[in-house]
Amino acid sequence: MDESNQVWGRLFLFNCGNEAALIHQDRAGYTPRSVVRQMRRDLAYLSAWLSDSPETDFVYLPLDAPEGEVSCPFLLPRPLRLSSKIESLPSLHLDLWGPEPTLRPLFEQLRTAYSEVYVSPYWTQPFPLFLFDRSLSHDFLQWINFNPDQIPRLCRSVEELDTVCRGGLQGEWLSKLPFSSSGRGILPYEFPLSPHQRETLKRQLYRNGMISLEPRLDKLADWASEFMIEADGSVRFVGLSHFETEGFRYLYNKVCQPSLLWTKLAEEVGTDYLQEVIDRQLQFLCNRIAPYYRGAVGVDMITYREGENIRLHPAIEINVRTTMGFLAHQLYARVGAPNLFYHFEIKSFSHKGDAKQWIHGLEKANPSCWNKDNQLISGTLVLHPVDDQSLFVAVLSCQ
Repeated sequence: MDESNQVWGRLFLFNCGNEAALIHQDRAGYTPRSVVRQMRRDLAYLSAWLSDSPETDFVYLPLDAPEGEVSCPFLLPRPLRLSSKIESLPSLHLDLWGPEPTLRPLFEQLRTAYSEVYVSPYWTQPFPLFLFDRSLSHDFLQWINFNPDQIPRLCRSVEELDTVCRGGLQGEWLSKLPFSSSGRGILPYEFPLSPHQRETLKRQLYRNGMISLEPRLDKLADWASEFMIEADGSVRFVGLSHFETEGFRYLYNKVCQPSLLWTKLAEEVGTDYLQEVIDRQLQFLCNRIAPYYRGAVGVDMITYREGENIRLHPAIEINVRTTMGFLAHQLYARVGAPNLFYHFEIKSFSHKGDAKQWIHGLEKANPSCWNKDNQLISGTLVLHPVDDQSLFVAVLSCQ
């Protein structure tokens, strides 16, 4: 495709849960778990909110994805399905939520259906597994000479696991499986281990090739720093995100003016230390991730209590993909009003039909209200179409 003198748009594809596919990236294809397939179907239009140019951008929708319009007072990218008939389609660069080379069959279908869609070879290449197997946070913490007692122990063999178990660990530790996200694959263990627990960890190691063990801290709050690795390999700090979890499961992002988030965290851990953490994270991303990856990166952090002090753990996890925290920033930039606070939430339902019924009641009881600047000043905005088959719904609510 000749890229000269063309106006390019972006074709967004929401492939959440991509990490689980990466261990299979040399295969011709991979079928995600049913819950991941359901989320990709229900929330397919969610990545529309990443667009900066809705007049030229599109969002890929599976054939069975919900149809309809988002109720907002401005233009959003148009949907594109393999069955769509669109005249004067602009040239489009495919833009994924996260790397997933096993989507090659879908890439071929898109290229066959639409000659205007350009799938960069970048998306089809194998990616280094260390970007996604939970080892990045370990490497970062070692690089900054963080407290060695709080650096994860990576176990890639039974011998390494036995060495860790004989190392005198005490108290509650977390076992994390590789290639999982959003709180999945995390289990607590009390050390020293019982023989049964040690065998359980060994079985997890056999099945997954690696486990990470890290101490469970007295957590106060969940934070993340959001970055963008640009096309030229430079790294830009986007801002902080602040979110709530229950156990290890993501609940929602707290969305507000970015400077307010910075001020809140800086007051707890110190402005100088917070700035130093961001600078070191940016430098690490430049050196360790940018040579292999372009796109959004989120570094999960927590504040925790240590004696009488509040500390900041600078890298609980490094997510090499678009994150909900990054999307929360885009939502505030698009619809947020100064000094107002919002919740960005993804709700799940057990039975088909419940999501649509919940949305109907929500829009009736708490309709969205906009000011003259197209900012959401009250109510709840449903961020994508919902139908009778939906089990997942993403909303932004003014608090």
